Amino acid sequence: MEQDKEHSKIAVRAPFRLNIALHWRKPPDVRDARTARLEALVAEIGRLSVDERAAVARGLSMLWQGFIAKFDGLDGFFECRFEERAEYLRELESAHQTMGRSEALAGSRYSLSPSLMSLYVEALSQRESAGISQKFGRAIAGLIEQGDELRALTTPVSRGILGACYSAADHKKS
Repeated sequence: MEQDKEHSKIAVRAPFRLNIALHWRKPPDVRDARTARLEALVAEIGRLSVDERAAVARGLSMLWQGFIAKFDGLDGFFECRFEERAEYLRELESAHQTMGRSEALAGSRYSLSPSLMSLYVEALSQRESAGISQKFGRAIAGLIEQGDELRALTTPVSRGILGACYSAADHKKS
């Protein structure tokens, strides 16, 4: 009798486990909407002109610096309550929508930066290891680095240094 009870518990649980496994398992050739979106964005990043790439890079750099200031890095982001993380991602999407309405920002592709940042933070949060997620992450990290370099060239300190060099060079010519 005891053995029958144990057997019935196992029989009830087995289909449940099987259903979960079937629910989470996807055939390898099925692309979900997120994968398709990441692939499209990686392709779009590759097609950006030099000026568009610079605009997106500057925007991502500023957003990343803001992220670091707000959360003190990824660890701080992970330590925040879910609501705070979700609010930050909503703010990024709202910024993307607002910037998209500006013809100048949309034309320069600068308005793409908040959306890219949102997807980047989501991918980092989920620690995705899929090939497209890694490719997307490398593309965004490269843009952030490029943006940091471009922004360093236009900071007041560098303008002062470059201005002093330019003035000295001009002075030598006279």
